[in-house]
Amino acid sequence: ESEVLIGQAYSAEDDLAFIAYLSRYLRDPRYIRVDGKPLVIVYRPGLLPDCVATARRWREWCRANGIGEICLALTQSFGFDPPAKFGFDVAIEFPPNNAGPPNITTEVESLVPEFASNVYDWRVFVERSRVYADPEYPLFRGVCPSWDNTARRKRGASILWRTSPRGYQEWLFNAVGDTRTRITDPEDRLVFVNAWNEWAEGAYLEPDLRYGYAYLEATRMALLRQSVLPGPQRETIQAPLAIVIHAFYEEVFKEILDYLDQLQTVRFRLYVTCPFAQAEAVDQRLAACGHGYDLLPLPNHGRDALPFLRILPRVIEAGHHLLIKVHTKKSTHRIDGDIWRKDLYDKLLRDDAVRDAIARFDNAPRIGVLGPAGHVVPMSYYWGSNAVAVERLAARLGVEAAALEGMHFAAGTMFFARTAALLPMLNLAISDNDFEDESGQVDGTLAHAIERAITVSAYAMGLEIQVLSEAGAVTEDYAFAARVPAPVRAGVPT
Repeated sequence: ESEVLIGQAYSAEDDLAFIAYLSRYLRDPRYIRVDGKPLVIVYRPGLLPDCVATARRWREWCRANGIGEICLALTQSFGFDPPAKFGFDVAIEFPPNNAGPPNITTEVESLVPEFASNVYDWRVFVERSRVYADPEYPLFRGVCPSWDNTARRKRGASILWRTSPRGYQEWLFNAVGDTRTRITDPEDRLVFVNAWNEWAEGAYLEPDLRYGYAYLEATRMALLRQSVLPGPQRETIQAPLAIVIHAFYEEVFKEILDYLDQLQTVRFRLYVTCPFAQAEAVDQRLAACGHGYDLLPLPNHGRDALPFLRILPRVIEAGHHLLIKVHTKKSTHRIDGDIWRKDLYDKLLRDDAVRDAIARFDNAPRIGVLGPAGHVVPMSYYWGSNAVAVERLAARLGVEAAALEGMHFAAGTMFFARTAALLPMLNLAISDNDFEDESGQVDGTLAHAIERAITVSAYAMGLEIQVLSEAGAVTEDYAFAARVPAPVRAGVPT
């Protein structure tokens, strides 16, 4: 604090030497630009003796030396003066500096008697971002995932408390939304994050032992959720509708293909997953059916949920905007498993059902998922064993647990959907090892949590689930919810 490491003395000659040195980077075509002008950021322009004169010298030198106009920006680290006061073009928010969050030190139990740091409530930044004030001058938003400079300040640190990846995602989501509203040119829409790797001040996006890749995943999720929904169908798509099938039981897979032979409403392409052991037989059936298809054999793991996540990128890359997801459901633990499956197939794969679903999507752009009538149930159904896993997925999708209370989901994991509604779910870094080993579980697995999280994924994109029926009613008393035991047969393990 009392020693100068490297003194900073300013002069007109130093101004010119600095911009000449910087020019090697400003000329690079990869350099970040705003309105086509190389962006130069100054942390504390108020320390320059005559910042207006310095800015003028930099601009004149760049014009005279083939760089052209530059964009000068300052960080709002120690004040809110408009950039024009310093001869600059734009300001950059720099939280938590100069942000004034509430001091909650008295609410925190210190770990050492001589604790003298200040603790602040980080959540206020998220709250403020929900209603941004319009800036009176050009401004780039800034966010920070956390802050704790104990490593530098020891016992006199400043600490942000109650930080979280979900809250950070909301803050960034709001900052990006505000930026899209205020700035027309997508190339000029910048949001700054403090910081990538400021470990000495506890502000970093890099992975750590506590949260792993959560902050990076949250960053990507915020950008995805703020992205523009897909536009009109590509002309190159030969089959606008994708039908995604997990073929575990070969005899039931034939049943699905028989349904598809009756479809006349729309052209479609099949995207089929199956265990490696069934791959040859499934491929033969697909080749004989006459429909275009992609086949992806996978390990027998993760029920139908993991295979769906693995083949979904192919569906999206091909440009499909709508899909039907079904699987070869048997539910061998129930005596009504065949009835359950047939009811689902009748409401998803019959020609009139497909026609009605496409019309609903065309007429209601906010529909993300359409569930078959009689199979869309409240999120609270058999909630206990699924709550923790679903709430964790929701947090990663940027949705608070409280928002789940009013949601519904398509029981059986068979539904119509816009592919846009599934992008957040696909964005999650879910690995094969996250799924439990198969032991005949009938509920409470990650696959069952994903069944419900499909709705949460749509919600994260501002879309909703509805019922494909004229009444459109959610089923409060699900006919297939009760655990109906299968009959015990001689020589067959129960």
